[in-house]
Amino acid sequence: VNFLTKLVALRPGNAVRNMIADVMEGRNEGAEVYGNDQASSGLSGR
Repeated sequence: VNFLTKLVALRPGNAVRNMIADVMEGRNEGAEVYGNDQASSGLSGR
């Protein structure tokens, strides 16, 4: 919350404001969507 308060206080442009609003409303959580059907590997794919 402190980070968002400081970020908004900097008066960002419309694009950044829209991104912040999307995240706050839960629409754009930043999840990566991969289009391939390959199995995950590494630590996260176990």
